[in-house]
Amino acid sequence: MSLHSPGSTFSFGCDTCECLDDNLLCSCHALSTRREIREFSSTERMEYQNAVARLLRGGEKSIWTTLRNLYVTHIMHANSPMYFLFWNRIFVRTMERYLQEYSCSLTIPYFDFTLDSGSFSSSPIWRSDFFGSPTADPSNCQEYFITGSDAAWTPCIRRELKNNISTPTMVDIALALAESDFLEFTATVQGISEYLHHMIGGDMETTSSPHDPVFYSLHAYIDLLFWKWQKRHFSAEAKRYVTNILHSNLVPFNIQAQFLVDIEESLCYTYSSPPPLEENYNNVNDYGCGRHLIQIYFVLPMRRRILHITALKAVLEQSCMQVKKSNLYCITKKRVS
Repeated sequence: MSLHSPGSTFSFGCDTCECLDDNLLCSCHALSTRREIREFSSTERMEYQNAVARLLRGGEKSIWTTLRNLYVTHIMHANSPMYFLFWNRIFVRTMERYLQEYSCSLTIPYFDFTLDSGSFSSSPIWRSDFFGSPTADPSNCQEYFITGSDAAWTPCIRRELKNNISTPTMVDIALALAESDFLEFTATVQGISEYLHHMIGGDMETTSSPHDPVFYSLHAYIDLLFWKWQKRHFSAEAKRYVTNILHSNLVPFNIQAQFLVDIEESLCYTYSSPPPLEENYNNVNDYGCGRHLIQIYFVLPMRRRILHITALKAVLEQSCMQVKKSNLYCITKKRVS
């Protein structure tokens, strides 16, 4: 990684950038579109894996390791509730731009874990042609991202997937996106992120979590949620509320959060929609809950909400998400405290 003084111009990924006092101004030659990992063809997956393998070369001086160490050094800032979403945005985009130095068509695939709700351990991301084994054996770790690659992970990737807990569901995501308060939304999404880190285990449970390539796909999805939330809630009131955040410098990137608000304009990327599920559950009344109350238990730490069935339906319809029957638990009014 190189340091650039204010006023200098340099190439970064597929863009030409200028270093300013409080911003990194980059020209956008072609908008990159991040897609869900299941949308990648076998050729695209291999191209992505090869680019990651190139960034691994050089051991402790490699780009991959340097960004991992940067995260470790600045983890308090990265996980601050005030800055989490913006810091995550610039960090993931920084890695993506390094990957794009090998091909401008490359983007970090985001991982929508809600598509694997109830079967996380059998998700296609754990195949050898995706991210490799989610092994629960801590003595067995993954040494190569690609079988036969000359770019070994040093140290190897450790994962200890916990099969006795459930992933966040589409209901959790729908309710998170319905939260209009910026800090409340941040806390909810950050809780989802931390929960997934814990569920995957191994390196993902440590301060060195960016060592595992799954980190970037998970955090690209967190950024996708932020992007969706912005489109829904970034009203004048919301903008006033986060003014103090927007004018804060994100350490160590020396860029203010206000320059990261519009990803298409400022960072030259956008998102595609996830692939549709095989089953479509749009009508929550099909579950026989009628007009009883529904209690939704979050997988997030110590948090739950009780919503009237009609309120829940409105949330789901607004977020354009499907719900599986196992997500909902009908209870009678007598049991609601």
